[in-house]
Amino acid sequence: MTTLGIDVGGGSVKACLTRPDGSQRAAVSTPYESASPDTIRAAIEETTSSLDADPGSIDALGLCLPGVLDDARQRVQYAANLPGIVGASIESLLPGPLRALPRRVVPDALAAGMGAWLREPVSGRLLVLVMGTGVGAALLDSGRPVTLGGSGCGHVGQIDVSLGDDAPIGPDAGRGSLEAYVGLPALRSRFGATPADAIASLDASDPALRALARAIRVCHAMFTPEHVRLAGGVGAMLAPTLPALRRLIERDLTLVASERWSLGCIDDLTLAARGCGRLAGQPVPT
Repeated sequence: MTTLGIDVGGGSVKACLTRPDGSQRAAVSTPYESASPDTIRAAIEETTSSLDADPGSIDALGLCLPGVLDDARQRVQYAANLPGIVGASIESLLPGPLRALPRRVVPDALAAGMGAWLREPVSGRLLVLVMGTGVGAALLDSGRPVTLGGSGCGHVGQIDVSLGDDAPIGPDAGRGSLEAYVGLPALRSRFGATPADAIASLDASDPALRALARAIRVCHAMFTPEHVRLAGGVGAMLAPTLPALRRLIERDLTLVASERWSLGCIDDLTLAARGCGRLAGQPVPT
């Protein structure tokens, strides 16, 4: 089966063509701002053309779309990073030849988790924290998604990791949520519009790293992963902090956790598109 995965992001479109032998080719569109449906459609055309993706040879389409879809999962109901497409139908975002393809809309965290596993296949249970504007999570068992109702493994970004009575309030209005500490808006409010250098220099005393360690400790108790990977823009920025982060996590970690677990980062903007390409055409897990 030949599939096409498309990840519509806040600043660009990523696409991945997956061949029957499992090989993949990915592309990223020209960056955009304040995108309209026409902008998104043109970006999809750009990436699919660069991949020589002939719609006639594609068996299924996987889509990652920003925000929240309506109950029928046919129209964008809310998209904080792309307000210009709110109310748009999925068909209006797709070039004409792609509209007739069998498609599956995949949650972005699940798609990125699958993409992370494809980049770094591991046996056993893998937890991928996808860290950007928000924090999502995907759980896979030897490459098979483990989900609640086919969508994800829970709202990890909303875990309460309060470090004190004055804990910040997250975008979901929850006080002390993980996103309130390590979401990109929170980090930009502390470090400015380009926080990469400051994030890379975080030490074990910083609230962001302490909050993330606490959330991962909770995830060890809930999911008992054998591998933990940080992905997304913020996750990639945290690579230099991994030794300090691991020490924080392991400090009196519950004995329920796997005895030998690994921690790492994966830096690849096309993870969700790669994951969509693999998941397109597959039955929705339950």
